[in-house]
Amino acid sequence: MSAAKEFNLLYTKKGLKNIFEKYIHRSSAIGIDNVNYRQFVENIDNELEIIERKTKQNTYKFTRYKEKLILKGRDRFPRVISIPTLRDKVTLKGLQLIIQKGFPNENQRLSQRCVELISKNANEYNTFIKFDITNFYGNLNHKILFDKLNKRIRKKEIINLIEKSITTETSNKKNEPTETITKGVPQGLSISNILAHIYLLDIDHKYQEKNSLFYIRYVDDIIILCDAQEKEKIYKEVLYDIEGLHALPINKNKTYDGLLTEGFDFLGYNFKKDDELRVDVKKFNKNKYAQSIVDLFINFQRNNKISPEQFLYYLNIKITGSISKKVSGNRESEHTYGWLFYFSQINDTTFLYHLDWLVNKLLKKTKKCEHIDPTRIKSFVTAYYEIKYNYKESSYINRPDDLTISEQKELLIETFKIKKDTLNTDDKVQRIYKKLVYDFINQQEKEVQAEKS
Repeated sequence: MSAAKEFNLLYTKKGLKNIFEKYIHRSSAIGIDNVNYRQFVENIDNELEIIERKTKQNTYKFTRYKEKLILKGRDRFPRVISIPTLRDKVTLKGLQLIIQKGFPNENQRLSQRCVELISKNANEYNTFIKFDITNFYGNLNHKILFDKLNKRIRKKEIINLIEKSITTETSNKKNEPTETITKGVPQGLSISNILAHIYLLDIDHKYQEKNSLFYIRYVDDIIILCDAQEKEKIYKEVLYDIEGLHALPINKNKTYDGLLTEGFDFLGYNFKKDDELRVDVKKFNKNKYAQSIVDLFINFQRNNKISPEQFLYYLNIKITGSISKKVSGNRESEHTYGWLFYFSQINDTTFLYHLDWLVNKLLKKTKKCEHIDPTRIKSFVTAYYEIKYNYKESSYINRPDDLTISEQKELLIETFKIKKDTLNTDDKVQRIYKKLVYDFINQQEKEVQAEKS
């Protein structure tokens, strides 16, 4: 189906309602209009009618996005995330689905797949070049972007809607003067990633077709593997394509090259070639994760409201990760969550043995853990091999969706010490279960996603 036909299908009340029910969840962040999920549902027929009418008439306007700052660490500027209203969120999701129809089979690879492909190809080369683009989303040139979109998407209503969406301001002030935006794509919108991906597709295709090198990109990070004698020529050519043809500045501090025997970091992993390629976790990420385990024990020791059973439950989730459809809302298929799932592409398990040692050491040092049976604590090493070879059938990994309502209730009473009278309806059981179980898993996943940057 073409993008135009998809537009005509999705931007009807029926199509928009399907989008809302499938993709918009109760946990959705509230936009600058302060309309929450419940309020939107109460007025949903009117909201969807507005979207349908104004998109078809080419008069739809996006409300100013609410600004959210994500800290990236000391001495680094925070990442600005744009939060749309729920009405705009439905409209933007429709746009994302339409753009995907116009660019079929052009999705960004998953980060684990990128790591897997590097592992498969690294032994053929001796040198790497790593490119990093400065403020990638913020520097996307609108003319270049729309030249690329217009080759696949002809319907003017779609193009105009995309243009309006990426030129809407992001601010926490409703009445701030309107700013003219001429470049960049706001981060946090459902269309942000696919637009950024489309922007560099021609570079991807060009270098993926070259037999003399291996090329892979994940968002704004590019890795090229090649032979040493080709390095300088390849570097200059790629630099020209990125800075000259695509108007994107290269971050010279994070762009470097070297021999594979020296190693490089990519997506939180470290790659280093000796006789064979060793794939490990980046040192910074090791330290950060080990500290998060220490913090879990410290919080348990200091917080009298956390029971030993709750602490043990959370510790085991942190170790094994989780498999669920419902962490971020209902989905059609299961998703995996957690630090170990993300770093399951390592082939050096030394750090996992260290983590098991660390947990055992903290267990002995923490006074409140003196009555916890060590055999009830999961193992990083065991979980790693379950994920690698048996995760679909494994009962070792946390599967929060598998519990019935009565089992959820029992867990909340026995593990989280929730009073039985509080859990007097199925709805209350599910809401508290989401807060204490799914939200904890989601928080762990957010921390993992931050480690890619």
